[in-house]
Amino acid sequence: FEKELLFRQWLEKHGAKIDKVDWPSRETTGNVRGAVALVDIPAGEPMFEIPEQLMITPTTCLKCLELELAYKKYETFFSVDDDRIITLFLMHEKLKGDSSFWFPYLEILPEPSGSGDWVLEEQLLLQDTSLIAESKRRNARINA
Repeated sequence: FEKELLFRQWLEKHGAKIDKVDWPSRETTGNVRGAVALVDIPAGEPMFEIPEQLMITPTTCLKCLELELAYKKYETFFSVDDDRIITLFLMHEKLKGDSSFWFPYLEILPEPSGSGDWVLEEQLLLQDTSLIAESKRRNARINA
């Protein structure tokens, strides 16, 4: 919960307006992390407002001076899919650790995972032996 609170403080410090909801909150159905309205919020009215400068978009990423050369040198690779632009940016910022402007946000992201991280019993529920085999091959490549 502490990381989410630090993220909220970071958002508010940089102009986000989150005064109509309690987030993060465990006062939800099932006591899972979520948001709870503090006031009646009419239909069509924003629950919260996040300034554009706090959104990681391809435009935001392409403005990163430290990655400018990579984006230009491999322009063909990055022009295929905006996800590639964002992925490089996120990896770059993650490596900066707590010196990154985006650190509070990056800290609340879940660790990447996939079916290769599942125990065999979970994989068998997929009922697809070729997918299980591909997961094992992928993990072997990653761990090599």
